[in-house]
Amino acid sequence: MQHYIELLQGYYKFLFLGKFFETEAKSKLFALSHNLPIATGEHTKFSINADLTSSLLAEIHKHARSKNVFGYLVEISAFRGIFSVMREMIENIPSFRAALKSIFADQYLAFEQTIRFLRNVLSHSSTPSLIIQQEDFQKQKEFLASQKVKKVRLHFVYKQHLPEWEGSEEYACDAEIDFAVLKAQTSLRKVVSLHQMYMLSELCYNISKVITGRTKKITKKKP
Repeated sequence: MQHYIELLQGYYKFLFLGKFFETEAKSKLFALSHNLPIATGEHTKFSINADLTSSLLAEIHKHARSKNVFGYLVEISAFRGIFSVMREMIENIPSFRAALKSIFADQYLAFEQTIRFLRNVLSHSSTPSLIIQQEDFQKQKEFLASQKVKKVRLHFVYKQHLPEWEGSEEYACDAEIDFAVLKAQTSLRKVVSLHQMYMLSELCYNISKVITGRTKKITKKKP
């Protein structure tokens, strides 16, 4: 379980670092004066082209208020990684799944289904606009219908679920997906906003830290 958690947390840290460097590139004009050699093995290297890199950095700086390929790919790669690893742990690690159910209680189904949906769309999408395909949600919709559920709404108030939480008592993660009206060829951003994906990523990271901390405490108590 630990290597999965480390990977999930790695994707979250990558999101932070990537967005930091994007913000820096927007505020300052950076450039490479010469090609940058990157070691790819004991006796091999790959050269980062100075002209291309400088051109990309100049574009980000010049169009600071516009979307850029670096910031976009950082977000999509991080979200895809976080939600994919979380789904893998839910599917394949019973002890982790049990810990999640204990934490989320009646919010577990909404969390699990939200993560499943996001993982499906982000893993299968090949367009910048993240268009939802029918196969991304059809089986999920059928499962929820069998449970007489049409809409899943996650409203996770940290203080209510985590005794370890030291922040605001009102801090929460919210997301709602209405599978009854969900249609193919819709942009993911119209169903789950960018802000909600950031909040869900943070929730996955925080939960992974809590479960790791609790597991370590249990291990230390064993004789």
